[in-house]
Amino acid sequence: MKARNNLARPFSRLWRPVPILIFFLGVLSAIVILLTALFNDERQRSHFLMNDAILELRLHATMAHLWLEEALEAGPDHIDIHDVIDNYDKSIGLSEVILNGGETHHGPIVLSLTDPRMRSELDRIRTILNNLKIFAVDRLRNRETGGIGSDDDKRYNVMFRDLDKRADSFELIVDKMHMSKIRQWRIFFWVMLFGWTFVVLFASVALWNREDRRERAERALEMAREEFDIRVRERTAELSRANELLQQELAEHRRLSPPPPGP
Repeated sequence: MKARNNLARPFSRLWRPVPILIFFLGVLSAIVILLTALFNDERQRSHFLMNDAILELRLHATMAHLWLEEALEAGPDHIDIHDVIDNYDKSIGLSEVILNGGETHHGPIVLSLTDPRMRSELDRIRTILNNLKIFAVDRLRNRETGGIGSDDDKRYNVMFRDLDKRADSFELIVDKMHMSKIRQWRIFFWVMLFGWTFVVLFASVALWNREDRRERAERALEMAREEFDIRVRERTAELSRANELLQQELAEHRRLSPPPPGP
């Protein structure tokens, strides 16, 4: 029995750290998932802010276009280039914010663009905005050649349609990148979930097996104790019977033996 207890001690020492290890793995997994969720929320927020910034960029560019047409139709005495320039400056400023991060009316865009395709597309948009601004000012200063229906007006409209096309393409790239990040997050989440489930199941099975072995060892020890008690009682009964027989033999021997002779 002593040898069996000595063999059980190493297994006991081996399994002592298991609950602690499971606890730390659970805490670590929870921290990783929490940090990833917070990072994902920040990405979602930046994505919505970026979409709002793109929409606002297009809105200011459209307003600049409308102000330009109104100024050209109003005549030379009512031409005011400030509204046109102001709206184009706001559009160009928003393109800088989207490209490098910064503040918008709806909140800060913390993340700058790192994808080469997105940066390239936004650079084209910013170039078109700058060209439209320069072209609009030139048309306002040379109203005779830049009026509504002129060749300059047709060229300007072609540039503006190109701006719309580029903005649509950029929004599509942003949405695809966002969906890709969401898929990556879901894959990571499910991998973490299945991994942690596997760890919990493995630890549960291991602990159950350990508990089962312990219970079987306890039952075997209890049976050995009971068997030992039975043998002790049987041996005690045998010794008692043997002692009784010995006493009886001694008494019979004394009874049958002649008395010693007198002096």
